[in-house]
Amino acid sequence: MAAVNLSAVLATASGVASVYIKLHDANWGTKKLEALKVPEGDFDTGGEWDLLGKFEAGSFSSTGEEASIEEKKFTDGSVAVSLPKRGTVGFDAKLLNISTAICKTILRMEEKALTAGGTGIMSERTVLLSGKENPTIKASVLIRFNNSTAWHSVLFPNLSITSRFLIGGNEEDLSTIEIKASAAAAPASFQAGAASPDLTTHYIGAEFVLVPKTV
Repeated sequence: MAAVNLSAVLATASGVASVYIKLHDANWGTKKLEALKVPEGDFDTGGEWDLLGKFEAGSFSSTGEEASIEEKKFTDGSVAVSLPKRGTVGFDAKLLNISTAICKTILRMEEKALTAGGTGIMSERTVLLSGKENPTIKASVLIRFNNSTAWHSVLFPNLSITSRFLIGGNEEDLSTIEIKASAAAAPASFQAGAASPDLTTHYIGAEFVLVPKTV
């Protein structure tokens, strides 16, 4: 199967067809990967995912710690033992979708209908309030590709996401939601020398999952 440069694909607006999110509920850790529905269209997600839209072109960047090897040496300089350290997976990006639903999901904003009878500009309007909830969530994110020849999508089953609203001056269309996402550390059973768990019953242990276009 052909390789794909994820960072290069995700960095362009044309490289990503859509980005979806699924907030973790009480049963999220029991779902089988083989039973997880993968969205095929922007509006037909089968109720499994919420559509986030697309990333702003050029805003995506891979983050996380690089893999490394620490060497313990004898006094003569020879290597006694090499200790490998696995890298971590994450990304930063900006969302162009600042709809009410997305602000409530990502930024944890509260929707409040104001009562009538006042004379102020907010009278009888439904507003979004920030600050009541910490904008940090646990979620699965699926990024569906547009121009990859090999991969349909990449799934991040277990992300910690924090975000903030970036105001675009006096232009609403320039406002974005900046997100920082980090995959949870793999469980001990994923470490070198240990038997890996069956991902069809414990897929949350995977840092990310590449979904091919065809079987």
